[in-house]
Amino acid sequence: MHIVEVYERLDGSEPSKTVEELEPLTAEHSFHLTSSVQRLASSVRALRDRNAFKEVHASFITKEILGVDNTERCVERSLPGGIGTITFAAPLAQAGGGVVELMGATSKGLDLRWTSPTDDVVVVERKDRSLDVSMRDTDAKRALRLTSTARAMQVPDTPNALRVVLVGFRHLVLKADQGPLDRVYQGHYRTRIWQQANRGASASYRDC
Repeated sequence: MHIVEVYERLDGSEPSKTVEELEPLTAEHSFHLTSSVQRLASSVRALRDRNAFKEVHASFITKEILGVDNTERCVERSLPGGIGTITFAAPLAQAGGGVVELMGATSKGLDLRWTSPTDDVVVVERKDRSLDVSMRDTDAKRALRLTSTARAMQVPDTPNALRVVLVGFRHLVLKADQGPLDRVYQGHYRTRIWQQANRGASASYRDC
């Protein structure tokens, strides 16, 4: 019940602090939490308005939206666990129509299934880092996680479906740093693909 508990603890009678008055890590956490709630509301509205909800499993609400992204003890800063899934689903329905299924804890390696109006299917597994871990990650660790997660993906091999693994990092990247960080990711990924090619490994073009 993380997101509910956070808002129940808020005291609306107290004056709000400015960002500059907050401790930096607290300010970053507050930004992410507020952004998550806003993204959740807009995504639900976008899917509802298009009648795009085919099925939402109960555990998606109870275990993810009302749960946390890190269940380890002594974690000071956490976020709702499932908002990334629904915010990825909403643009699919907005751009391509069709319907979405939000799987929750009912299916290993499958968080989201989108079916287009022409019965094309995309199955998605999310492997987002928790906020607490992301705030301590280095660029090199993030790049390594991209390739290691892709190799270990558990998305069911659904016939005639595009399989997608989302690897997200909940950290703030300044606009000036985006280019250098992208080059770190691209360089690491190219190196890994080159190494696999030299070992004779093959890649599936159905997978992203």
